[in-house]
Amino acid sequence: MEEKIKILLVDDHKIFLDGIKTLIQNNSNYQIQTVSDFDSAIDCFKKGNFDLVISDYMISNENTGVDLFKELSKLENKTPFILLTSYLSSKIANEAYKLKIDGYLVKTANFSEIKDAIKTVVQNGEMFYVDEVKDLLFKKKTYDESKVVLSKREIEILTLIAKENTSKQIAEKLFISVNTVETHRKKMMVKIGASNMIGLYKYAFKKNYI
Repeated sequence: MEEKIKILLVDDHKIFLDGIKTLIQNNSNYQIQTVSDFDSAIDCFKKGNFDLVISDYMISNENTGVDLFKELSKLENKTPFILLTSYLSSKIANEAYKLKIDGYLVKTANFSEIKDAIKTVVQNGEMFYVDEVKDLLFKKKTYDESKVVLSKREIEILTLIAKENTSKQIAEKLFISVNTVETHRKKMMVKIGASNMIGLYKYAFKKNYI
């Protein structure tokens, strides 16, 4: 039997919390635990062994989902984190992207989109930002490939990624940790403007790193 993905769901609106829990939990692949405030979210996370955290942006008047991500990061936490919010804001989107928050969904998302986001960040280890958010992030930016500078180590990792090596295999070949590989991968995605692994593959192919 396939092991269920354990999700911590954080939102201060009980009606929405119950609704999204029901929507996700109708799929037998997920096990959901819900909390409605910032402190409870941290306590619950410490006690549980979660595969994913999905949080509203505005948890309370004092705390946001971004604040929660920062607090969990202090615990040396590598658990994927998705913002699920009604706020479609370039400021929030840019803050989330710079912090390497794994996903950004809006509350109008249907179950198929939520499921795709969960699979992308948990199983594939990639970032998932819906198209409306990507428009906010990149619509005012012009990508200048000539200004992209990758370090020697980044090129080594990108070359191995392009040759279909997993993060674990790359770590073993370069004698570094898996977390180091993941950090370099996310930095490269930001540098070249890629939102997923396909973007990295395309860039590697164009630069003849394959």
